[in-house]
Amino acid sequence: MPDWIHKPSNEIGVLVPHAAVIARSNQALVALAGFHIYSKGVEILLMLRTLSEFLLDDPVGFREQMRRRIDPTNASLPDTVFRFGIEFSDGRKATSLDWNWWDPDWQTKPPPSIHLGMTGGGGGAAFSWQVWLWPLPPTGVLTLVCEYPQAGIALTRYEVEAAPILEAASQSIKLWEDTT
Repeated sequence: MPDWIHKPSNEIGVLVPHAAVIARSNQALVALAGFHIYSKGVEILLMLRTLSEFLLDDPVGFREQMRRRIDPTNASLPDTVFRFGIEFSDGRKATSLDWNWWDPDWQTKPPPSIHLGMTGGGGGAAFSWQVWLWPLPPTGVLTLVCEYPQAGIALTRYEVEAAPILEAASQSIKLWEDTT
């Protein structure tokens, strides 16, 4: 897959630990477990945890994205969808609701600014995401933003310095050179 869609299969990324609770309510929290850094992007490791088996109804928003694809005129967003976003120090932004692959040329043409793709799984009181962020952030502060109204998590911003991420990108190991 192209760099903007998924982490590269021909690299061993560098793990940069960064354990922090980035948002919290009385019944749930969102935690950052760290970063896997590659030469051209970052895999962000996120976790959602609840006190009990709190109902997680479509936390990745897949059903909501399908509904928006069918009816793009309806901009409402139900409280059941977890929202996650990134803001670079230069002002560029992307969210988990920006699904670039609906475009007909999504595999051959990179998005104009930032691509943020989320995969994950879980159940019961635990859900984990691997968030692919492309490209690497510029120097300065990388801001993570999340909100999950269903779980009582208000819009929250968490800042991370980009310098350790950029340093680790130069240490990613290529398994083989491109053969194309």
